[in-house]
Formats: sequence, C-alpha cells, structure tokens
Amino acid sequence: HDLFGPFAENGIGKIFGEFHLKPCIIVGSGPSLANNIEDLKEAKEISIVSCLHNFHYLIDNDIDVNYFVTLDAGKITIEEISEGGKHDHEYYLEQTEKHTLVAFVGTDPDLIKAWKGKVLWYNCPIPDQRTKDAFDSVEVFHNLMTNGGNVLGACLYLAKAYLGANP
Repeated sequence: HDLFGPFAENGIGKIFGEFHLKPCIIVGSGPSLANNIEDLKEAKEISIVSCLHNFHYLIDNDIDVNYFVTLDAGKITIEEISEGGKHDHEYYLEQTEKHTLVAFVGTDPDLIKAWKGKVLWYNCPIPDQRTKDAFDSVEVFHNLMTNGGNVLGACLYLAKAYLGANP
C-alpha cells in the first residue's frame, strides 16, 4: 500500500461489467492446457482470463489474454512468470507491459514492482481476524473475490461476478 497507493484507486471494481453477457474463457494451469492451445489460438473474439502461472506459455504461443490473475502472497509468483518458458526471465518481464495483472492485496510487492503493465487489486475473505484487522487498518477495501483459496477460483469469480461474462 505504501509503495503503490490506495487499492481502491485501481480496484477490480473499475472493470465491473466489462464482459457483460459475453463469452469468456478461463484458463487454468493443468496439463490439458497443452492439448487445447490450438483452440485458444482460434478464439480471437473471446475474452480470456488466465492464472498467472500460464504467463510464459501463453506468451510463447501468442495467446491474447485480457487479465492474468495472481492470488499467492509468496515470491513463487515472480518465478511463475517465466518458469518453463522458451525465453529468459527478463524477456517475460518486458512482456508484462502489454498485460493487466489482477492481484490480491497481499501479493508479494516484488511481483508488483517487476510487473510493467497495469495492476488491478482485489481482496478476499481472510479467516484470521487479526490479519483482517491489520489489512483494514491500512485501507478498508471491499473489492472482494471469494475464490475458494485457489487462483483458478479467483479467475472464475473475476470473470463471472465482476466482468459479467458467461465463462
């Protein structure tokens, strides 16, 4: 918050209804992604929301993604941008300039510093009251996504509840 300003100024509420009643593809990080990559290449007119872990793979395959979503607070998310890709980490960091990251307010600040494109924030229910109170003492931020504790759930919630899509 100190580094990037108020979450509400760039919260996911800013994109509410963007895909209203339109189709949308949610891209998870499972092994079936490789089996469906050609279909994604053909889906030029359909919006795509993807887990951040797919960043390198979708970039390498020229897939146009509307939003990449991250949920984890750890440093692992920084490595996910390039892990397993065809290029070095710096190449993928440069590619982030063309993309929007949808990030949990507890995302590792180093990921946000490295991301060159737009960042939109969301919050999620926090089961520990002391942690929730600590977050609220910085900024009460109600752009919530109840994601089930996994990033694919966050992608689905973003597409359906915020963007208004038919995933």
